[in-house]
Amino acid sequence: MTIGRKIILVALLGLLLIVTGLGLIYYIYAEPINAWIAKEASRPSQLDNLEPEKLIWKGRGLPEIKTRFVAGRLAKDKPVDLHSRIRLLGYYDVHQATSPQAKAEHQKLVLWFIDHFPAARFTGSEHLRLDPKLDGEKYDQANELWAAQIEKDPNNWFVRGNAATFAMHEDLSAAEMTYNKIVETIEAQEKLDIEEDDTVVANIKEVVAGIEEETFEGEITKISEDEDGETIYVTFKAQVKRDQLTPKSGDPNKPYWLKRLADLNIIKMRQASSDADKQATGKQCLAYYDQALKLLTKGTEKLHLLRDVPSAAFETGDMEKATTYCEDLLKLAKDNKKNWDYANAVHRANVILGKVALNAEDIDKAAIHLEKAAKAILPKPVQAKATMMGFDTSLAKELMKTDKKDSAMKFLVICEKIAEDYEYEYGDLKTLIAELEAAGVPRYEIVEEDYKEEKEEEQEEE
Repeated sequence: MTIGRKIILVALLGLLLIVTGLGLIYYIYAEPINAWIAKEASRPSQLDNLEPEKLIWKGRGLPEIKTRFVAGRLAKDKPVDLHSRIRLLGYYDVHQATSPQAKAEHQKLVLWFIDHFPAARFTGSEHLRLDPKLDGEKYDQANELWAAQIEKDPNNWFVRGNAATFAMHEDLSAAEMTYNKIVETIEAQEKLDIEEDDTVVANIKEVVAGIEEETFEGEITKISEDEDGETIYVTFKAQVKRDQLTPKSGDPNKPYWLKRLADLNIIKMRQASSDADKQATGKQCLAYYDQALKLLTKGTEKLHLLRDVPSAAFETGDMEKATTYCEDLLKLAKDNKKNWDYANAVHRANVILGKVALNAEDIDKAAIHLEKAAKAILPKPVQAKATMMGFDTSLAKELMKTDKKDSAMKFLVICEKIAEDYEYEYGDLKTLIAELEAAGVPRYEIVEEDYKEEKEEEQEEE
């Protein structure tokens, strides 16, 4: 063998060793492995503590070639790798409308989470919903799986609540009743004396006396009748355990269920047949949001919840409250710049502030907020695809009808770049841009100045 061939052979062997070593390092360290597969269903916090919402939006930016690699690892090597599974869910969720394969994989993941984590908050999120018309047989299969989970753990209110959320659009009243029962139970628990089980039951009887016997089969227990002959019940009795009670600080899950009630009232408001009903449900929606916000103590938790509130207030027609919520959201965002939800919060707050300004016929102010909303989501040139939750084009569409078409063009072009960088669906972006170009508005070219604020923040962090 010649010296040249020996050198080539040694180089190839060295390269093989390097690639093998890197592969082993990636396998061991790139994604945390969960070695507790037999216990995962009873430990929903293991899923919720991963910040799954953040991972979902990271998943939306995964390149297609990497999704195949990650999916292959799940199938063979690391079936309980939750980080990868959640990111794949994000990817398939955004692509299921245009890809039959993505739709099928999304359905599989929904069923997997229901099967393994029925009591996790994340399993009740919008990312794990199926549509009865679009998903057909798989939707029915998921409903059957939820029924089995309820039968397995009938007194777990997260299982019941998540099941009700899954079927909410088919039975809104059942979901509302379930959420209310959960909040009632939490409030009962907050008044409990946890010294003796008998005291626990007695306090529950006092709190829930007189409720109607409209709940799930086997869930309520008749205790007695009061002086007026009114029946007294105990709800979710088996759920009342010492290690679940926090009477001094309040139940940490209460804000979550109040938000569920708020979200449900948004749907009711949109379905309202009269202005009076719309106003009443809108007012109730904001009341639930306010209660939830008051109970949260961590700034990041408030940031995540408050992110969705300004648009709800605007939809109810309460411009003053919408403005206040936006101002509170921007303040929270400023205090949590390093949080993954920062850009989303700033973007959404400025879109709503712009719509409030437009409602007051202040077009110039609306255009200023639209530009701020655009700059909030413009990614750093050196930043990996991260956690942008998409964009709200509603304000831009309204400004397209005014003399601020150039502002709308700039916003839409930036959104187009976001769609390219994150592999989002373009929706009607290209149509809107073409419409503006046809009206004589020149296409905006993104320049370095547009990244100025992001660069300054990056230098500060360094």
